[in-house]
Formats: sequence, C-alpha cells, structure tokens
Amino acid sequence: MPLSSWVPGVDKQGRELAKHGDTAFPIACYYDALSVEPVDWHWHEEMECAFVTEGSCTFLIGARRCDLQTGEGIFIIPGVVHAVADPLFDPTMTEPPNCRLHSMCFHPRLVGGSPESTIWQKYVQPLVDDLTTPYVRLSPSNPWQQQA
Repeated sequence: MPLSSWVPGVDKQGRELAKHGDTAFPIACYYDALSVEPVDWHWHEEMECAFVTEGSCTFLIGARRCDLQTGEGIFIIPGVVHAVADPLFDPTMTEPPNCRLHSMCFHPRLVGGSPESTIWQKYVQPLVDDLTTPYVRLSPSNPWQQQA
C-alpha cells in the first residue's frame, strides 16, 4: 500500500471512516505534514504506530498528552480515541505544529493471526484489552525502540 496523507472523517461514534488496508493485507502507511492537515479526534480498530521525522507534536490520547520530538514515536492500541494537537481543538496552541510524521495503522490480526491462535491469545488479546495502558511512548534512548 502506498504512503498517503491521513484522510479526515469520522462517523457519529468518532470511528475513523478511512480504510487501513484490506482483509488480505490489513495495514496502511501514512506520511503527514501537520502544518498542512491536522489529525482530529478519532478511533479505529487498528493498532497505530507513528514516528516524528521532523519537528515536534503532541498526541492527545483520551485525557492524556504525549509530547514527541524528532526521532520519537508512539504506539496506540485499538479503539482508543486520539488526535494530534492542533489549534482548532486545543486552545493552548497558537499555531499548527511544525511536524512531519510517518504512521502505520494495522489490524491486530496482521501480527496475531486469528483469535484462535496462541499468539493472539497470549500476546495480542492482553495488549488490546489493557485499557490502563492505551499507548506506549517510543524513544531512541531505549535500544530496542531505536532499532525498531
């Protein structure tokens, strides 16, 4: 699937309307320039992993904030409402963030297979069900995260 910009739009429940891949290959990759197109509040059934390639931005995950600089990233579990801070919906900001980021949205079955599989049951399901940790901040100061 080619890199593309985030396509805005949500339904009445806030679920993102954009499709992230398809059943045969459930992943989509995006390249966003946040000064051009903000990423408003939304949620989706896919996991999301994003990395800041230029500048800085603030991810809003539910009521939490995660400030990211160039080289840092974030992993968000499925079903969690999130956005990237923008002056349109964050009154503490005065201008759009000067930030570029790469993100991937992928269905958990891409890494876990079917819900009947051991990988799904042992690793994916506990991660998806743990709403106490809706995201993980990724830092290049952590060796395995830098390598990823």
